[in-house]
Amino acid sequence: RCTGIVTEEKRVNCDYLVLPDKYIPDAIVPDDLDRVGTQRCVYVTERSVLPADKEQISLVSLPTREPVHIIEVGPGTAACPKGLHVLHASCRDVDGMRLDDTVRESLV
Repeated sequence: RCTGIVTEEKRVNCDYLVLPDKYIPDAIVPDDLDRVGTQRCVYVTERSVLPADKEQISLVSLPTREPVHIIEVGPGTAACPKGLHVLHASCRDVDGMRLDDTVRESLV
């Protein structure tokens, strides 16, 4: 359990800390820790995965072997120029599953 971190001579209180396992000191990692990886990819597209009359932020879950979660934002969020959309896809890292292939096949 985390109670806080110290960075740049300042203490930040928190209950949880999420960071890559390579930054965790071996002395505090339990031997029975179940490590879970994540795959992520970002796409810039010319069309929305959920077209609508008004611009919206979309959350899509693809029912694949390991669920893939996609967040889509448009130019109204200042994430991309007008006429484009940004997709951020993520899922647990599973052997043999390539996130970029899964997303591309599901959305085409």
